Amino acid sequence: MLIRKLYRFEACHCVRDCNSERCKKSFHGHSYLVEVFFRSPVATNYGMVIDFGDLKKIGVKDLFDNFDHSWHFWDKERGDVKEFIKSHNQRWIELPFNPTAENYAAFFCAEINTLLQQAKFDGVLDNPEAVCSSVRVHETATGWAEATMEDAANFDTNVIYSPETKES
Repeated sequence: MLIRKLYRFEACHCVRDCNSERCKKSFHGHSYLVEVFFRSPVATNYGMVIDFGDLKKIGVKDLFDNFDHSWHFWDKERGDVKEFIKSHNQRWIELPFNPTAENYAAFFCAEINTLLQQAKFDGVLDNPEAVCSSVRVHETATGWAEATMEDAANFDTNVIYSPETKES
């Protein structure tokens, strides 16, 4: 059985080393739409793969709230650019990967499965079989990227959040 939960966030990034002159040389923003798919071979005794309220309790909504209205940059960005971003913005995230839709999808899939595993360990979830099977990140109205659990396996999720990003 498969279900979907939808999230949104607004963010700014620059995709270094890509072919598009605009994307690699200019910071720009997107209104991201993120579809998170959960799968389980069985439903709970009350008929759900996972309770959407539980997703909020375990921090899935908080994950996307951290990314909302923040400036995302690759840790390989030039030092002067990183310093400018950090000194002129309260909300920023330093990523161990280039901030592409593909990498966001793999990152979110890995992070959500980590949250699910912790919640299962803590006994918070009613369905221990539920997993985040894939994440689809819509960067524009006409383009999206999707990552599966296999794509997310061993994905580097060591991001650095500004203090204000994690607090607000």
